[in-house]
Amino acid sequence: MKIKHLLLTIIILLLAANTWAADSMDFSEPSGNLGGGIGMVWIDGKPYYRIQAAPEIKFGKLGAGLNLDILYNPDPDSAKGEESIRKDDLQLTKIIRYISYGSKGDQPVYFRIGDMSATLGSGFIMRRYNNQLIENRPKIGLALDLDMGKGGAKTIIGNLGRMEVMGGRLFVRPFKIAGISLPLAAVENMDLGITYIMDKDQDMWGATDDKVAAYGADFGIPLFDFELLGSGTNLKFYGAYAKLSATAVDTLLKPDGEQYLPGDTFGGSGNAIGLEYNLFGLAGMVDLALNAELRNKGKEFTTPPYFDSYYERDRYDEISNIRKS
Repeated sequence: MKIKHLLLTIIILLLAANTWAADSMDFSEPSGNLGGGIGMVWIDGKPYYRIQAAPEIKFGKLGAGLNLDILYNPDPDSAKGEESIRKDDLQLTKIIRYISYGSKGDQPVYFRIGDMSATLGSGFIMRRYNNQLIENRPKIGLALDLDMGKGGAKTIIGNLGRMEVMGGRLFVRPFKIAGISLPLAAVENMDLGITYIMDKDQDMWGATDDKVAAYGADFGIPLFDFELLGSGTNLKFYGAYAKLSATAVDTLLKPDGEQYLPGDTFGGSGNAIGLEYNLFGLAGMVDLALNAELRNKGKEFTTPPYFDSYYERDRYDEISNIRKS
């Protein structure tokens, strides 16, 4: 009976999300959308039928993202305590993906707690960092952006539970501050920024001192920003400089054959210029992002960005990647 009640509740939520998605509710942006899929997965050698839905619900500027993942086992082994529906996937911490206020880029405030994909500035240090890459290690992150028009700050904490990956970017828009109007209105939004991101416990083992930090400066010059066939599109020219600083946990070989001893710090620097093109809401469903970048990478500086989409999976190996670079 409990399973029936749970399934009924989920169906009601999905229907409600779909209704909100179809009705603009007189807000300035869509009030929700619904994604998901149906398929089969194998867990511990057994097949499970999978129904997944990821509705995003908006009430004005307040939003929430859910992840409803139902795994059905057609032949549960009661002797092993198995049930037809995996309850581990229906915990509240897994169902609620995030809660947010506003949309990325809004002025003056954007707030999000839960899962996230974050890029700071040009993305030379952090680009599309994902704090939920490892499925069985859910993390509650925090993003808080302040944009006052002439400048602001963007901050991120990847895991509030352990305060590991965290930092931010401070930026100013010099043309806005000076009150200068330009023929190309988009260029007026040129920004200059400084970024600092650190992971204070890269191997997630509290007994080791393996802090790694990346810091630098960048600029971004929007070349155009307009709507094309109902989709938002923009192009930006940018440049960036960054430096890495890591702490050796074990004895490591330097690129020249000498050694780093435990506690020694090391890391190099790099810079880049590039173009970034974005197309939002293509066919109402797809976002497209393209980068063309010319890089100058020094010794002991990994291929940027350091904090990328796969950082949470590869973080333990990143220190070795620095000293091999």
